Amino acid sequence: MKRDYSFDNMKVLLITLVVFGHALEEFGTTGKLGLIRAVIYSFHMPLFIFISGYFSKSDAKPEKLLKTTIIPFIIFNTIWMFIQGTAINKINFFKPIYVFWYLLSLFFWRVTVKYFDRVKGMVILAFFVGIYCGCIGEAERFFSISRTVSFFSYFILGYKFKKESIEKIRKIPKIYSLVLLIVAFAVTVYLNIRGIMPVKMYELIQSYSATKLDNMQGMVLRGTIYIIATIIIFALVNLMPDKEFPITIYGQRTLCIYVLSSFVIIPTHRFMTKAGISIEEMPIQIIVALGITAMTFIITGNKYVNKGYNTLMEKISSYLIKAK
Repeated sequence: MKRDYSFDNMKVLLITLVVFGHALEEFGTTGKLGLIRAVIYSFHMPLFIFISGYFSKSDAKPEKLLKTTIIPFIIFNTIWMFIQGTAINKINFFKPIYVFWYLLSLFFWRVTVKYFDRVKGMVILAFFVGIYCGCIGEAERFFSISRTVSFFSYFILGYKFKKESIEKIRKIPKIYSLVLLIVAFAVTVYLNIRGIMPVKMYELIQSYSATKLDNMQGMVLRGTIYIIATIIIFALVNLMPDKEFPITIYGQRTLCIYVLSSFVIIPTHRFMTKAGISIEEMPIQIIVALGITAMTFIITGNKYVNKGYNTLMEKISSYLIKAK
């Protein structure tokens, strides 16, 4: 079968935004930087998760599932705790930190999706449960419960989509998708500029009360987030070219880039701080963040590091998982 390069191209765009967003947020998350963050966060993880769901229709072998999710989560989440200087008596293996929540959530989604798929109206139900989840203060970061529940709607939506459904979307005139995309981004910008939508809400971690909203406000705003993200997902599925570019190959290496990016972005910022490099002008901050993004791709996205990462996970998996 011919490879669908449009999904690889989407994944390249999304992993670029993930790395750039994390590099830029180290300079701040308010004002114009907060606006950029809002636009990025309005769709980059929802679309990533939609794609993950779309390619999760076949039952993953237990060893492959553990190799791609739980094992790297345990290894790199633990390493990150020590790098952050967490005291040994305060290490919490059930609390994902930084980017590693996605690995744990992905495991739960892959394991449960075929069962939830049998529930009638599950996509709509998942959106409503995700909205309700924000009312529960106890959810939040423990075991990535809040994100697992709140982002699941995008995963089950992708899981439900078949190739024929994608082809139907791509037959829609591009101009319609472009207009919808512009409107969705315009609404996101408006909500940020007017101070209506807190930037932290896009992460789907905090409860509404922790975001200083009452439950009714929070549910309306989270519902708005879902609607905007879904519109952008469909628009980009239609607009993304199914053509191989020189950078398309990085779409097949996103897991390695995603997991290892933390070990480039944060150390780089810490080095800048220790070296006394302080950047206050936003245009320079954006340029530096783009530079860090490019450096992260060069270091973590090259074929040798990607092969080494996969080989390491294979070796560890072979020791930990019993052969049939």
